[in-house]
Amino acid sequence: MWWSFLTTTTVGYGDIAPSSIGGRIVAVCLMLIGIGFLSTLTGNISSYFIFQGHLKKETYEETIIHDIQHKLDHFDEVTADDILSMNAILLALKN
Repeated sequence: MWWSFLTTTTVGYGDIAPSSIGGRIVAVCLMLIGIGFLSTLTGNISSYFIFQGHLKKETYEETIIHDIQHKLDHFDEVTADDILSMNAILLALKN
């Protein structure tokens, strides 16, 4: 049983290891808590980066939409190329 916990948690076979049953139980609990802690930490860091990427995407899309709204507010100055580019951008944002 001790060997399976050491292998599963990848703690390894160091020079210092508990020899009593009580010490091994405490070590197994610490190993499992360590796995839970590292999993939670990794998940939180991943969520942070995913959320930051999502914010940047929203900000980028909002910037583009704001730019298109500005062009439409000054419709007299809009060229045919501007209309084609706005159409392409809006189609890309829709997908």
